[in-house]
Amino acid sequence: MALYLAQLGKKTLLIDCDLANPQLGAMFFDDLKYEQTLNALYRGDSDKLDAVLHVNGCLDILPVILEKVPENFNDAMLGA
Repeated sequence: MALYLAQLGKKTLLIDCDLANPQLGAMFFDDLKYEQTLNALYRGDSDKLDAVLHVNGCLDILPVILEKVPENFNDAMLGA
C-alpha cells in the first residue's frame, strides 16, 4: 500500500514496528546504521532527519533493528 501511495505522488512514511522480526530496512537497503533506525530516534541518539531514510520519490522509511533486549515502544507510540 505504501509503495502504491508513493507512486501516486503521495508523500508516504513507512514505519517498521515489528520488534521481533524487523525486515523493512533490509527490503530497501543492504546496510543500515544504528543512527538510521527508530531505535536510535526513540532513545534520542538520532534526530528524525538522520533516522528517516529516503527510498525514492515520495517514499521514506523508518526501520527498526533487532536488538538483544527489545525496546518497549508502547508508551511512546501511545503518547504516554
